[in-house]
Amino acid sequence: MTGANEMPSAEGDRIRPFVRSNGRTRPDDVEVEPLSIVEAIGSGPDVATHPDEAQVHASCRKPMSVIEIATQHHLPVLVVAVIAADLRKRKLVHVSKPYRMDDLPSMDVLEAVIAGLRAIP
Repeated sequence: MTGANEMPSAEGDRIRPFVRSNGRTRPDDVEVEPLSIVEAIGSGPDVATHPDEAQVHASCRKPMSVIEIATQHHLPVLVVAVIAADLRKRKLVHVSKPYRMDDLPSMDVLEAVIAGLRAIP
C-alpha cells in the first residue's frame, strides 16, 4: 500500500514528492498557481534533465493548467508547480496567471459594448 506521502513510480518504487521537486515545496521566484496555464515554448536537450520535467514539458505542447498536468501524470499539484517554474526559468514554457473575477470588465462596460455594437448600421 502506498503511504500518504509516497507515490508509485513507473517501476513500482515508492518516491516521495519532495524527491521529485528537489526538496522544494513551492516554486522559486516564480508565482505559479494551480490554475496557471502552462504552454511549451522551447525544446531541445535542456528539457530532459529529469523524467518528470520531460513529461510536464511534453504535456504543455497545448496549453494546460497545472492541475490538469498533475492529474494527467498522477503528480501532486505543488510538484508540478515547482517543475513548471523551473522550466519557465529555463525559458522552455510560458506560464500565464489565471483570470480573476475582478480582472474582468464590469457588466456596465459589457452592456455599453453590446449597445454600441447594436448601434452600428
